[in-house]
Amino acid sequence: MSKAIIQEIEIGPGKVVSLETGRLAKQANGAVVARMGDTMILCTAVLATEAREGQSFFPLTVDYREKFSAGGKIPGGFIKREGRSTDKETLSSRLIDRSLRPLFVDNFFNEVQIICSVISADGENDGDVVAGVGASAALALAGAPFDGPIAQARVGRVDGEFVINPSIEELESSDINLIVAGKADAIVMVEGEMDEVSEEEMLAALDFGHEAIKKLVQGQTDLVAAAGGAKTFEYQTVGLPEGVVEAVREFAADTLEKHILKPYSKETFYGGISDIKKDVVAHFLGEGEDAKDETEQGWGKGDIKAAVGKVESDVMRELISVMVVVLTVVV
Repeated sequence: MSKAIIQEIEIGPGKVVSLETGRLAKQANGAVVARMGDTMILCTAVLATEAREGQSFFPLTVDYREKFSAGGKIPGGFIKREGRSTDKETLSSRLIDRSLRPLFVDNFFNEVQIICSVISADGENDGDVVAGVGASAALALAGAPFDGPIAQARVGRVDGEFVINPSIEELESSDINLIVAGKADAIVMVEGEMDEVSEEEMLAALDFGHEAIKKLVQGQTDLVAAAGGAKTFEYQTVGLPEGVVEAVREFAADTLEKHILKPYSKETFYGGISDIKKDVVAHFLGEGEDAKDETEQGWGKGDIKAAVGKVESDVMRELISVMVVVLTVVV
């Protein structure tokens, strides 16, 4: 029988999150059972060994599922099978996705699947933020190329006192329901609702949540060390051919900047970007019967269009940076 490695993390009075690995889902690149109270979630991470040919985006899938069996029930009625994901499951999956996706290295296009299955629900502790911790730990064990680990925590306030990962009963009397995700040194995602709190109270809630996140991140680091370290995962990033971004920037950066600064409407903005891409492709590959499949440097139509998108993003960020500086000076 395989030996289970368990790491317990106390994040507040009577609030303990435990992470277990080494016993379940051994064929996954990384697998962790995250637990708080008697709510348990099996979180697995599976990474493709290489990107698909022609892949131009990062195919990350996060699926959080709460099955009836976790509460000791079976679906009633004529259909006794689980249906499609509920709104709660979909939103919980998105919380995990939004926390993790930006932390993967640029141009990493290998398919990644993260499955979080609630295997036990105690009716007191919600599994959504606990699953976020388990998903990060599974990726860390798998050696995934992401700037983690990260953690998620829910902040509530009952009778004027902040509560970390409040129970379902505590949430009913809480005037704050805030989900914070972050690393040891930064917050990466915030979502929630509150009843007209002040800016100072909001900042205090974020700081309170981040303190718990620091403990959860350290707990994941300790778990990986106890498991003998992260697995080695070899990968190759999929980037644009050398020189194409610079060439497109020299030709089209000014045009893109002028277009971005025009009065905005959805139709004219995206239609204009499409026209600029066509002009850039025509400039490098020609038009009509004289059009070529690729340039002398080997740049194809797809490479040039992708380079326009990269230059568009860079120009947009530069303009935002300038506006921030101007507003700071004015204020």
